[in-house]
Amino acid sequence: MSDLMIRKAHPIIEAGYKLTIAEQRIILLSLAQLDNRDADQANVILYVKDYAKHFGISEKLAYSELERASKRLYDRSIILKGENETTEFRWIESRTRYHKGEGRISFEFSRRVMPYLFELDKRLGFTQYELLSVSGFKSAYSIRLYELAVKLLGMKNQKVEIDELRRILQLDDKYQEFKILKRDVINLACNEINEKSDLLLNIEPVKLGRKIVALEFQVAKKVKSTNIPKLDGMRKIHGVFEEIKRPQVVKGSDAEGQWARENLNRAIKQIRELGIVKKGIIIEECFSIIPTEWLKVLAKYYAITDRYSAREINEILSKR
Repeated sequence: MSDLMIRKAHPIIEAGYKLTIAEQRIILLSLAQLDNRDADQANVILYVKDYAKHFGISEKLAYSELERASKRLYDRSIILKGENETTEFRWIESRTRYHKGEGRISFEFSRRVMPYLFELDKRLGFTQYELLSVSGFKSAYSIRLYELAVKLLGMKNQKVEIDELRRILQLDDKYQEFKILKRDVINLACNEINEKSDLLLNIEPVKLGRKIVALEFQVAKKVKSTNIPKLDGMRKIHGVFEEIKRPQVVKGSDAEGQWARENLNRAIKQIRELGIVKKGIIIEECFSIIPTEWLKVLAKYYAITDRYSAREINEILSKR
């Protein structure tokens, strides 16, 4: 599983489109299984058992997802934004065939999308990552923001205009208030990316006067487990959590943010392992059921990475 790679040209990463999580999975698994150097491999066959294995779901659920998503995929389009015009075309050439009783679907990528998925070169630029990095995601927004983060990783300018992000995600008139956009899209996606992928991501608003005009992506690769400090480089806080000791870094720096996100990711994982929260993502609705000691742990790191969540936790703590 770990050697299945996704490769997309940058114009597709920045394109405007809407796909459900199941439709995203179909596209991603198809790309991972095809040789992107061979443009003749436009024809795809996906098996239910492979879909179930790679995305960690039951074959029964995989059957249901593939049957529903395969019927809608033909109607999905991509909108590329050029300097002087926009171009719209379909993902696939003709309607997906669901082979009932055979446990598979088949389709062909459209000729218009092929240059952005196959025979990729440095002229367009392309983003690549392992399928395993996003296979546990439950939100389609998480996949889109993860791909943007991979593209921006290592770049000097990691800002995305908020209107541009809305175009990429095709939000239309949804989430007009920033606090709603942050709660239901940005925070949810960042939590899932930090918890389940190989990246640490924090997204901060950029203001012009009082108006939020852009979002700054603060992206870092997670430290491999072999590089995580041993117990003598940790200390227990609030009697429950072994914290990676804070490095000597400037307050508010990217390095401090990376340290906080790594600890937050580990704390969330332990909370789930203890059975305190059984959901894949710890969201605001979960805070009230988390014990005080663990809430204090989360509050410490959210104070650095997500002040909105930190305020929510502190309000709960003040009432206990």
